[in-house]
Amino acid sequence: MSKPVISTKTTKMLYRNKLNARQLAVFFCAITMYLFYYFCKSNLSVATEPIQQTFGFSSAQFGIILTTASIVYAAGQFINGFLSDRIGAKAIFFIGAIGAIIGNFCFGFSSSLVLFVVTWAIATYFLSMGWAPSMKIVFDWFPQEKWGLYGGINNAFCFLGSALVTPLAGVCIANFGWKGAFFIPPLFTLVFAIIFLIVVKNTPRDAGFEVEWANDESLQKSSSEEKVGRKDYIKAFCNGKMQIGYFCDFFANMIRWVMVSWIVKILMDSPDIGGFGMAVVTASLVGSFVHWGGAAFSVISGWIQDKVFHGNRWQVMVISFLVGGICIIFLSKGAAILSMPGGTVLLSAAIFIGGGIIQSLQAPIFNIPADILGNRLSGTGVGIMNGYGYVGAAFAGVGFGWLIDTFGSSTAMLVAGALCICGAILSFMLRTPKKSISEKS
Repeated sequence: MSKPVISTKTTKMLYRNKLNARQLAVFFCAITMYLFYYFCKSNLSVATEPIQQTFGFSSAQFGIILTTASIVYAAGQFINGFLSDRIGAKAIFFIGAIGAIIGNFCFGFSSSLVLFVVTWAIATYFLSMGWAPSMKIVFDWFPQEKWGLYGGINNAFCFLGSALVTPLAGVCIANFGWKGAFFIPPLFTLVFAIIFLIVVKNTPRDAGFEVEWANDESLQKSSSEEKVGRKDYIKAFCNGKMQIGYFCDFFANMIRWVMVSWIVKILMDSPDIGGFGMAVVTASLVGSFVHWGGAAFSVISGWIQDKVFHGNRWQVMVISFLVGGICIIFLSKGAAILSMPGGTVLLSAAIFIGGGIIQSLQAPIFNIPADILGNRLSGTGVGIMNGYGYVGAAFAGVGFGWLIDTFGSSTAMLVAGALCICGAILSFMLRTPKKSISEKS
């Protein structure tokens, strides 16, 4: 009689409170990929003033590029979040990176407003393939009680990307002209896209792991093995609580892109029209504080969500809208800030705190879809939410470009500050008591 064969194979397990090397490798590779998405995105804000000077575009005309891109990005979010659930986050993420690189190269070869609008819209559509897949990877590789922190770190990395590319693009423009901002930074994205393709897996199961948190509520909501379909999309779109969250991102992203799109230009503008009169390299360095602040406050926000508010998001959102609004209203004083004692420090601090904390709102806001809809529809929910956000961002282009042209930068900052109050009120409406993760367990 033959002896029974005893299997020595053991199931690999991801534990709730113990990090695994493969888990960290996938996470950091995914969020670094999204960091490099911003090397194809935030380069435009630095090139705004040089392009305007070269081609004679007004801010309202240049705003057509921004608004068209925001509309395309919004449409892409409504589509690509759903596709990341249906097809897989990794594939959508990679395709987006390659398309964004090609779009940037095409933009760099453009020489008319129409071509700028079309080529940047192409780049922007592919850029819309990044955020929902990156958050879906976070939701799938970590338990719900960790989403605040790791979602915050993901959020921080995208702002770190902006913070890094802003001065890099400034140096490229100073040495090679405005075209350099669209030829050199995207090469970094290309290199990392290859690394991403090799390392990242969609889910722990795809990498041969089981998860200790398999019975958590977020996964129980996602227990169906069927592909996500039209009815699931309608469910995610029409959920009442999600609608409040969607409109919170509408305001948050509008204000965010006012800061991201126009702050470097405002710093370079003449003090006579509410600007600060800085040179391009100085303005790009000071303007980068928007992104450094976003990175710092995103991590802080994520930790507070998990440890202080036990998975509730609305408190952090209300505080962020109000503090950000105060700082943005302070920026409406314009060049008068530089005349104050320590004026440059005050200006940098206001940009770091105000712009940064508004940017960090993405951390709590984009955990809401997985909280409410579960992992299975998390990509769809994130995509719809970001779609609403970029409908809001569309107003940051032509709308705020017109405000700057007509009334000056100071008025634009006052309006952005007032919109922060609207966001705080909506965030308060999300306050329905929610059991903490520990209470659910």
